[in-house]
Parts: sequence; structure tokens; C-alpha cells
Amino acid sequence: TLAADQDNALVYDGPAGEAVVDDYFAALGARICNGLQAAGYPFCRGQTLAGNRRWCQPLAVWQRYFGEWVRTGAPRELMECSIFFDFRCVQGAPALAQALWQHIQGELQACPAFLPRFAGHTLQFKPPLRVFGRTLGGGGTQAGTLNLKDALMPVVGFARVYALHRGLTATGTRARLD
Repeated sequence: TLAADQDNALVYDGPAGEAVVDDYFAALGARICNGLQAAGYPFCRGQTLAGNRRWCQPLAVWQRYFGEWVRTGAPRELMECSIFFDFRCVQGAPALAQALWQHIQGELQACPAFLPRFAGHTLQFKPPLRVFGRTLGGGGTQAGTLNLKDALMPVVGFARVYALHRGLTATGTRARLD
């Protein structure tokens, strides 16, 4: 991928707050993130990493996170959950990801006001523009360049909203649009 950084997390099956289990998975998360960084994938500047204990949690904690994000819908929560609504099982037990998706669908059905708030949050993102409405590159890019990630963020965001509305578990924008 072009200029990709790490956005990852760990979900595991176990009781919350059991120090031996939590320590094991925290060490595993750090090892994975360090390995990806050594392979050329820089750490996420926002620390959305499995090496960050906040994002290395048992299923019950992730269910609580998503429940709070859906019910609260504050700007910080909307930003966090927009990242995590793209989760997928890369390794391990797919049943954990399925259980989390089922929980999210239940939360969305219980709180129908979330999707309009989430769509409104998506509308707030505006790619940087210059004269005649042409899209500029983001901060630090060379003049005359186009930052495709910024230009496509509204499409990505609304594909995410639509997928959630329809109960789809597809996580890539292209799969969501298909």
C-alpha cells in the first residue's frame, strides 16, 4: 500500500482485568506493532495500535467501547469509532469479530439516532481546496500534488455509514460500495 501506517488492535477472549492475560496480550500487541514498524509500516500518530493497552482488550471491553461510542456520539467518540468500524479479523478466532459485529448491530438498532449523527460527522470533513475548487495536497506535501486519501475521505465515510445502516460487515470501501 502507498504510505500506509498502522491502525490495529487486539480483541481476545478472556475476563477483563486478569493481569496475566492482559500482560500477555499487551506484550503480543507491542511485538506485532514493532515488527510491522521494522517492516516499514510506521506507527499510527494517534496511537491506534495493539501495542497501546487501550486498544488491546477482551471482547467484553470492546463491546462496552462500541456501546459507549454509539450511545454517546460525541465528536471524539465518532472519530474513534469511525476507525474501528473498519475492523476485521486478520488472525485468530473469527468468532470474536462476528460476536463484536452482532453486538454493534444490536447497539445500532437500540440507538437509531447514531447513524444520522455519524453521517453529520462525516459531512464535516472537507478536503483542502484552492482556487477553482481543485483539491490540494495535505500539509507537508509538495505544491501541485493531490492527496487522494483526503480527497476520498467523504466517499469512504459515507460507504461506512451506509454499510452500518444496512448491517453489512464489509470493511473495505470498495466492498462496501459493491
